[in-house]
Amino acid sequence: MSPKKNRLDTVRKIISQSNCSSQEELLCKLAVEGYSSTQATLSRDLRELGVVKVHVADGYSYRLPEHATSINPTVRRDSVDGIRSVDCSSSFIVIKTAPAFAGPVSAIIDHNVGTEYIMGTIAGDDTILVILREPSMTQQALLALDTCFPGIQSKLK
Repeated sequence: MSPKKNRLDTVRKIISQSNCSSQEELLCKLAVEGYSSTQATLSRDLRELGVVKVHVADGYSYRLPEHATSINPTVRRDSVDGIRSVDCSSSFIVIKTAPAFAGPVSAIIDHNVGTEYIMGTIAGDDTILVILREPSMTQQALLALDTCFPGIQSKLK
């Protein structure tokens, strides 16, 4: 196996077995496992693995995408509470969230909302770009989002 593949597997293992809240903490745990890495390399690794930072009881923690929505049943509720506004334009819906909520909310959308109206999402720290299949599908997409996040339409600008 390549050194990169081994490092990525180790990052996966660390994230799945512990609550890491910062890249510095992850770098330390990687060092304990025998990997010397830079923050820039780790950042690229996290992006490649699709790792998201989610809200947990005592702060934030990195999670692999397949575990992002199932770690804690309050993630969905907290994510809805963390949605600040929703704005629509042509083939896009922009969702503004509280800081660090965009990743988990985006993961919930990607894993729970059908693809008949929504092609996908792009998340930053506090903003999500929802890409629609067609500009005419805005209302259907909002209804689909409302099934996942009841009350989201009340946040429309």
